[in-house]
Amino acid sequence: MKKAFLILTASLLLSASWAMAAITLTFDDHNGTANAGTYAPGSTFTFDIMLSVTSQPPANVAGFSLWFETAAANSGLFSISALPNHTTSPFSQVTGDSGDFPAALTTANSTHAGFAQNAAVTDLGATSSSNQVVPGTYFLETISFTISGAITPGTYTLMNTSASTGQPLGKRSVINDGSFNTFDIGSSTYTITIVPEPTTLSLVALGALGTTGLVFLRRKRQS
Repeated sequence: MKKAFLILTASLLLSASWAMAAITLTFDDHNGTANAGTYAPGSTFTFDIMLSVTSQPPANVAGFSLWFETAAANSGLFSISALPNHTTSPFSQVTGDSGDFPAALTTANSTHAGFAQNAAVTDLGATSSSNQVVPGTYFLETISFTISGAITPGTYTLMNTSASTGQPLGKRSVINDGSFNTFDIGSSTYTITIVPEPTTLSLVALGALGTTGLVFLRRKRQS
């Protein structure tokens, strides 16, 4: 079924009319700041994905395909933890995709030079019982990412793939209408700030205090 669906999808992509409409995503993890969050190495974070379509075409939203990417230097540092959750969403997951998760973002899975991507689409052709009219804003899914424990403190960027960032056709994030016309989703980013765990900070502070003490003792002995 998976292969058949991928063949069908490829056929639709080749015949679809690619267009740039006013279609954007918002990533909200309820931390008070949309599209950003602060985390420790090895932690997991979850955010809701909202789809906003502010103009026509498309005439409606019947389904979507969504991929994520990060800089190639971050390969292996982020993984989609499990199959996304569609509870309360007007869209449902395609049967058979559950075995594709967890899904790491790696350069080996990427079709976009200079970026790491997940091998499995987070919602390949998900459809609603009735097409969603536009303009409108809709809840798509809740998705969880796990951060590698080997990540170093700093700022990282996660984004959905998009034509606007140079992503090739194969893994471009799109929506489709009820007539299988396809429209690109604009690029949205999620900024991840990694900070050391409290225990690590305590050890660093103790180390600095110890170093200061040794310097003080050496100076006292020399005086």
